[in-house]
Amino acid sequence: MIIIHCYSDASVVWQEVDFESNGLEDFMETLFREVAPLYKMLHALIRKRLIQFYGEGTHGLSRDGPIPAHLLGNLWAQSWESLLDLVLGKSFQGSSINLSKSLKERNVTVNRMIQLAEDFYVSLGLPPMPSLFWKKSIFTPISPSTSCHGTAANMFNHSDFRIMICAEVSEEDFYMIHHEMGHIQYYMAYKNQPAIFQDGASPAFQEAVGDAIMLAALTPQHLLRIGVLDEWKWGSMDIVLLLQQALSKLPQLAFSLIVDKWRWAVFRGEVSPQSYNDEWWDLIRHYQGIGSPLKRKMDDFDPAAKFHILGNTPYARYFLGGILQMQIFESLCNAAVSHDDSIQDTLLPPLHQCDIYGSREAGKRLRRMMELGSSRPWPDAMEMVTGR
Repeated sequence: MIIIHCYSDASVVWQEVDFESNGLEDFMETLFREVAPLYKMLHALIRKRLIQFYGEGTHGLSRDGPIPAHLLGNLWAQSWESLLDLVLGKSFQGSSINLSKSLKERNVTVNRMIQLAEDFYVSLGLPPMPSLFWKKSIFTPISPSTSCHGTAANMFNHSDFRIMICAEVSEEDFYMIHHEMGHIQYYMAYKNQPAIFQDGASPAFQEAVGDAIMLAALTPQHLLRIGVLDEWKWGSMDIVLLLQQALSKLPQLAFSLIVDKWRWAVFRGEVSPQSYNDEWWDLIRHYQGIGSPLKRKMDDFDPAAKFHILGNTPYARYFLGGILQMQIFESLCNAAVSHDDSIQDTLLPPLHQCDIYGSREAGKRLRRMMELGSSRPWPDAMEMVTGR
């Protein structure tokens, strides 16, 4: 018997097929409300610092209005990291963490950054990158037309896994390499599953694995271990690191909620083509507290500036992955601490100080989850890696 399931529109397909949920939008809204108070505090701090720097009324800045998008240092205002020094001010001089500068000063190459990422995964008991990875991957541009959107590829022949990234020696690409290698580790873990189950438990799990490891790679202990920092000023540098993470992670959550919220409304026919751009900026003002730099016209189409809109790539994975990566990292930290005989109690250290490098127990917990592929519903994978 053949069962044909008809969906009302593509938004339902993306939610039910990818996430096995018919209430995903409400669920995401609930999750965002939980982090919204922290986001609003960060937004208020950034707006205050920008007003202090530029002056009230300049560039459209006001004490109670949205922040003009062009002042946030990112085309989509989804990361505010470039404002770190502005926010810190003179009181934290000498405590700023310029990982890009440190990597360059120590003559770290792109290949070395990839080796450092591989070493972290291997320290957890996960496999090294296969020989075809080194032979077939593209790490730097090979021509002016090379696509520079970081991508991991599973060629489905058990030993051919690749990444394509136009990398430079920078903090951003140091992060990206760990992220893309997380995809490769996931591919390798479920490669023995039947073909139909060779996928992540959900798209969010695919995104969260590499990001959880990157959180671990940015701990003070690891940055000192690999020699990209000479010292760590406990206290002041911790505040800098946490603020840097907030400027990166919190705006990304707000933005990634907007992308599919806008797109699902379009799919459902709730927004007319004449209102596409207006609806986009209405959502940005509501959830991000950000306004357009210039008055927009009806024939503008700003969503098209985002690769994932033009590429028809679902984006809810990044919102959910942003939440999930913290839960995975906390779980790996718990595994590492509870099996470390040198630690007298099992109280977790602050997550930004939790060093899981070399913990085979943490790696075992992660590998068990990844080996499932998509053979079990995502809540089962969640329970396996986090215990809840």
